[in-house]
Amino acid sequence: PLYFFPEFIGFFLFHIYYLLLFFVLFIIILVTDIPEKGDDNMTLQNLHTHTVFSDGKNTPEEMVLGAVRAGCTSLGFSEHSPLAPF
Repeated sequence: PLYFFPEFIGFFLFHIYYLLLFFVLFIIILVTDIPEKGDDNMTLQNLHTHTVFSDGKNTPEEMVLGAVRAGCTSLGFSEHSPLAPF
């Protein structure tokens, strides 16, 4: 029926958009120089950690010391809301 046609075009354009987006991202990955593991340009980061102030097992001080020992260049704390039920 004719009323189905606009929905089909929207559905089709939606999938074409994401197909093109993934294709462009794939090409960018192919041409980008991604550092190998152990390369001097590679940095180690942990941007999602939890401490004893939510559901973690270590204090912030212990987390920082552990990150320094592991060679991390940055550490991010991402605690839960104090109202989170856990």
